Amino acid sequence: INQLQQATKAIVKIQSSTDVPKGAPRLITIAGAPECVRHAIEQLLPVVNVTKASQGIPASQANAGAPQQQVLEIRIAVPDNMIGRVIGRGGETIKRISDESGARLQIERESNEVSAKGDASQLEIARMLIHDIVTAPVRQASAAGAAGASGEGKPEYVVIEIDSQGQEGRIIGRGG
Repeated sequence: INQLQQATKAIVKIQSSTDVPKGAPRLITIAGAPECVRHAIEQLLPVVNVTKASQGIPASQANAGAPQQQVLEIRIAVPDNMIGRVIGRGGETIKRISDESGARLQIERESNEVSAKGDASQLEIARMLIHDIVTAPVRQASAAGAAGASGEGKPEYVVIEIDSQGQEGRIIGRGG
């Protein structure tokens, strides 16, 4: 974990064994800037998926019996003044993002975040589409209004959880 965190600059934590029933796989939480999280996931997934591959199960069938294990969740911070743009008139923009990405999206108005669930590629597409909306210039804004509506609100921070699939020891490694 320490090497992974240093290499990716993402925060990586594994759920305590006391928090899950005996024999159940623990969740790996990865948090940080989207690029750091994506880099950490790219390095973790081969380790997590090694068990099924080593048992002779083709990768295409390895997850067929447990699709919920591959469902990841991220939270994308959206500036206060941009949440309406992400939702769109009648929810049309958020629905379009969901349709284009394949991710399941939900607006968290209290925290000004978009919660997205899906596989890694769906989440990356959803994140990019939301980022494009938030950073796009505001149409026909006055010069005074445009200066304050740049979309430079909260920095983007992503949290993703992955099922460790019994590979906690390989992920933690010697010395943590």
